[in-house]
Amino acid sequence: MNIRTANLEDLTQISKLFWESDNFHHENQPNIYNNTDEPFRSEDYIKELIEDNKSMVFILSDQKCFVKKD
Repeated sequence: MNIRTANLEDLTQISKLFWESDNFHHENQPNIYNNTDEPFRSEDYIKELIEDNKSMVFILSDQKCFVKKD
């Protein structure tokens, strides 16, 4: 296992992970979370998170599995 700071090469995978999380929340609490046809967070927003020195985005990688942690 490897823990490292996220970089722009991780953008697509992080976006997919956010969308999976959003869909999970919608499926389990549809009265609170709306279903969406596309990711709620834009890749530009995620890019800003990665590039912002006040934000910490880490990648835990193990054979191409990714986890985001605030």
